[in-house]
Amino acid sequence: TVNGKVDMPNASVVFTERPFEGALPDCKVGLQFTVRGGMQLCGGGGNLVRISNDGKIQNDKWNKVLLKIDWADKVVVAQVDTRGKGYAPAIQTVPFRDASCVGFGALFIYNTDTQATCWFSSLRIKQSQADMVLTDTDALAARRDLAERLKQREYQMAVDADMEVGMKMGAIKSTTC
Repeated sequence: TVNGKVDMPNASVVFTERPFEGALPDCKVGLQFTVRGGMQLCGGGGNLVRISNDGKIQNDKWNKVLLKIDWADKVVVAQVDTRGKGYAPAIQTVPFRDASCVGFGALFIYNTDTQATCWFSSLRIKQSQADMVLTDTDALAARRDLAERLKQREYQMAVDADMEVGMKMGAIKSTTC
């Protein structure tokens, strides 16, 4: 759960190959999860990628986060459950922050915003051979395409509604050129 300003980087969970000894990049960061206006992963090149979830983060509400790691391709698939009704479908993979990371030897959990707090109720790390490889990448691509089409349809519905209002007001005479 998170309280305070969630628009600044707040809760961070970082898995690294080596212990911290001065600079985070020297640790060979594999996975970096953070809360900043939503839940995000920091991928290769330091890009922040939003994790698709089923709602907005709310103060004093527990959220579940599932991070699946594909060691063969060095990518992470993240899913979030903010309502307690199951994880939202994953729509993308995020590359490791440092592709040369070969394993996790250290875990760091910390807050970065002095005006906000976060709590972790539990952390479970599990590894099995079945979880090692993401076999259903076609499903990820299909979910990503579906999410893009839904977003486009939502946009088109808003444009159509605006056009209809404009025609009623007489501001727009025709929608053809």
